[in-house]
Amino acid sequence: MIPVKAILFYFAKAATIYVALALPIAGIGEVYNHTFRTLANGAFGSFGDDGLVRFEKIEHPRAMLDTRVSIRNLRNNLSGSTEFSTRLCAYLPTIEVIALVLATPINFKRRFRALFWALLLISAFVAARAYILILFCAAQESFHLITVSPTTMSFLSGLHRVGVHWASPNFVLPVFVWIIATIRREDIQRFTQPAPQLPS
Repeated sequence: MIPVKAILFYFAKAATIYVALALPIAGIGEVYNHTFRTLANGAFGSFGDDGLVRFEKIEHPRAMLDTRVSIRNLRNNLSGSTEFSTRLCAYLPTIEVIALVLATPINFKRRFRALFWALLLISAFVAARAYILILFCAAQESFHLITVSPTTMSFLSGLHRVGVHWASPNFVLPVFVWIIATIRREDIQRFTQPAPQLPS
């Protein structure tokens, strides 16, 4: 028998942690966003031999688009920019993973290990999204940093639409990351095993 009350309590606990971290008054989000831009500039600041990429804060963001990604082709001096929501595409998935792991009823050692791997996996996902954005922009004629075939451009366009613009991966993927990093087979057995029968 699945312990419904225990599961509901778990998700209520995870939701409480998530909301607490998501509130702007906590200030954690802005620290994360600043760290993300700094690391992104270090990792993706150069694109090939001629590309220069900069992640910059938008002082007065609209619709959660809080980061400007500027791209410049040093060979022909073509440049442009696009906007990116660090909060939606990076911070919220990260705190969802944190909330799910911290709320899981496992011992401290397992929780710490699970949190480490979960953060590593979700950070790889966030980095991949940022790179997809850069790759898509670099393939545009206005930047002319890379030349791709129409088929490859169509693939990049779809990848960019799903990986960057769609909101659903921000909330669905962290659940899979939590399961991979935290849940073991014995945990499933423990939650699904039938309740012991009382002697009649």
